[in-house]
Amino acid sequence: MQEHKGPGLSGLAEIDKLLNLKKKSVYPRLSLRVFLLWVLVSVLVGVLLIPNFTLPDRSLQEGEKSPITLKAQRSYDILDENATAKLKEEAQSSVRSVYDYDVSQFEQAIQKVFKAFERLKKEYSGVGLQSIRTDEDFTKAKKIFEEALGGIHVEDSVFSYFIKERFNWKVSWTVSRLLRELREKWVISEKSSLESDLNRGILIRDMKAKKEFIFDDFGSILDSSDAKQLVASGKPGIWYGYSKHRQRLLGQFAASLIFPNLSLNQEQTLIQKERAVSQVKPVIIQIKKNDVILRKGETIEKRHLALLSGIRQELIEQRPEFYVFFMMIFFFFFFYVFHQFSILHWIKFKPSEKDILLFGFLILVTLLVGRFYWFLSGALAERVSWLPSSTYAYLVPLAGVAMMARLLMGVESAILLSFTLSMALSLLYEKSLFYMIFLFSSCLVGINGVFNCRSHRNLYRAGLQVSLVNIAMVLSVIVLSSMTLHSYETIVLEILCGLAFAFLAGVLSAFVVLAFIPVVEFLFGYTTDIKLIELSNLNHPILRDLMIRSPGSYHHSMMVGTLAETAAEAIGADALLARVGGYYHDIGKMKNPHYYIENQFGGYNIHDRHSAHMSKTMIMSHVKEGVRIGLDRKLGKPVVEIIQQHHGTTAMMYFYSKAKKEFEQKKTEGVQGLKAVEESDFRYEGPKPQTVEAAIVMLADSVEAATRAMNTTHLPRLKVVCEKIVNRLFIDGQLDESDLTLKDLHTIVDRFYHVLVGVYHRRISYPAGGIQREIPYDANYNPRSSKEEEDLKKENSEMDEEALFKKMGA
Repeated sequence: MQEHKGPGLSGLAEIDKLLNLKKKSVYPRLSLRVFLLWVLVSVLVGVLLIPNFTLPDRSLQEGEKSPITLKAQRSYDILDENATAKLKEEAQSSVRSVYDYDVSQFEQAIQKVFKAFERLKKEYSGVGLQSIRTDEDFTKAKKIFEEALGGIHVEDSVFSYFIKERFNWKVSWTVSRLLRELREKWVISEKSSLESDLNRGILIRDMKAKKEFIFDDFGSILDSSDAKQLVASGKPGIWYGYSKHRQRLLGQFAASLIFPNLSLNQEQTLIQKERAVSQVKPVIIQIKKNDVILRKGETIEKRHLALLSGIRQELIEQRPEFYVFFMMIFFFFFFYVFHQFSILHWIKFKPSEKDILLFGFLILVTLLVGRFYWFLSGALAERVSWLPSSTYAYLVPLAGVAMMARLLMGVESAILLSFTLSMALSLLYEKSLFYMIFLFSSCLVGINGVFNCRSHRNLYRAGLQVSLVNIAMVLSVIVLSSMTLHSYETIVLEILCGLAFAFLAGVLSAFVVLAFIPVVEFLFGYTTDIKLIELSNLNHPILRDLMIRSPGSYHHSMMVGTLAETAAEAIGADALLARVGGYYHDIGKMKNPHYYIENQFGGYNIHDRHSAHMSKTMIMSHVKEGVRIGLDRKLGKPVVEIIQQHHGTTAMMYFYSKAKKEFEQKKTEGVQGLKAVEESDFRYEGPKPQTVEAAIVMLADSVEAATRAMNTTHLPRLKVVCEKIVNRLFIDGQLDESDLTLKDLHTIVDRFYHVLVGVYHRRISYPAGGIQREIPYDANYNPRSSKEEEDLKKENSEMDEEALFKKMGA
């Protein structure tokens, strides 16, 4: 019994590696170079998006001719200070003055009269009023009387009359009747203060009734002098029994008690005016980008100077360095968030540093060209004034950039680039959200149009699709943004020009891709589907050389390309890349083609007279030679990678077994200093397939070689060979670094078998007599087995792997 051996050093190392696995961080980290690249791109984007405006060096004077033409290089909202101040003045003048009406003042005055008379009677009730004879007594009594009236000055003659009448109630009653003449009257201190309110009226606040009302019957309002005259004269019925002298004294006293019952409330009036002023909206003069502010030779007016002053003030208040700094911060975090989100949630989004470099390059070049285009469109708008300058923005073929990104970097990167540029151009052109949506929609249509681009015709079709969608989007955008315009002709002209530019933008997008994608391919080393189509042409010089110099390898490569394309289509991989990779994977065999079994004829094998190590070196050299040819002939990185990876790190088992036999033979012969034969010495340098397409080519290459080496038409055995080869490569770990799943492998085996059935199908035999023997077929393309094949089924399906590997050249 064979002794059981432990896992060995390599096995223990693998176990220790598995036990020490650490959980991978969910959030990928940016490398230093990628971080610096995003910072650089963010700074340059901020600089390209900074608004600018050039003002004349010298001050312009009103009335002179303008020496230059000034156009708005960006949109401005200029405050018209004069118009705004005028509106505020009008708002202030429209406010009604607030007056307080206090009807209780006359009632209080009457009550004070009665109280004053009563007090004097009380003060001198004991001694009698006849005691007020000296000046001192007179002055003291008068002071008491005036205090009772609330500090109102009383003439000596009037007070003497009151003393003489002994402060009779009849006198006080007469005074009250005189004051009641004003009970229903409006009394103001000076009627001239109402002149500013004659046209709009005044707002009266009734302090007693707690209500407000507008009053404009100024004829019924009395000023203080009129009121005093009215009270002093009195009605004839009041003066019954009074002499003229007494009438004059009482009228004079009653007039001294009059105060205005209508007074201006300056505080409330000021509040109303401030409120009216605060509700005045400032007058804003909107200047759109490319609008002509002043033409050369035009007479400068005040409105021109006001616009230039407002623009200059706005530019002074702006700090360009702050704008660039915060714009840089905004775009850096925008790029960072998009980058991290896409890597985490988009399985196929695995950008390399080259992809990120191209991403930033396309952003900067697009913004630079967009800024230059806007400058040219401004110059064109000056010469063609009838053409609406706002429609020039619809001529931007941004979809072409998105289509290039889709062909070069994939759909995920194209979507990110489209959204970024749509937002940036909207900021650059200072357009609305509708314009950004228009650009992004146009890009999405272009990306979808080149999804399966196989020829230039597909590009033209994608451009036409973009044009049609642009027309619908632009029509909606212009109508929505022009609803406030009153000129029907202006709207119609803007719509017609916008639709024309939108259609041209789609057409230009296709030509942008055709013109610039070869340049980008050359600068960054990308391979697009269009280039792969060119490489798939069987008349390509490399394939013609392969056919002439290595015919066996050529036919083998054609078969590998067919198998790889069919399998890639079945699992959703890039079928075109897989087919081209299959065509070119063995181009290294053009050098020394006779070293490979498929190019050996007549039964002679050159490896029979070479050592295993020499044969191994010669066989392995075709990979390096193929990579060299691919780089020299500019086949593109994806194709060169397939050439480099199509053997992975597989082992040449036939030559490895031969080397062990040679080692044992030399050891038996007593040769000293022999080095032990290691399996690693007979493995290809790799690397293992890194992509699905490279893995499929590896599987197709191995399966095609194995089935061709079988030289059998036994279809069940073909299926067994396919499964066996795929399983061997899977167990060997050759598919670990690709994204193939077990489900994909089963699908690939089925597709390989489907193709091989067509290649190795049974032929109908024709007897010499010309009688045809009919052999029926079942629904699975498998011919019914003959008796010979039934016998073969009973045999063990295991094959002689050494003989098979010898025939395969592996």
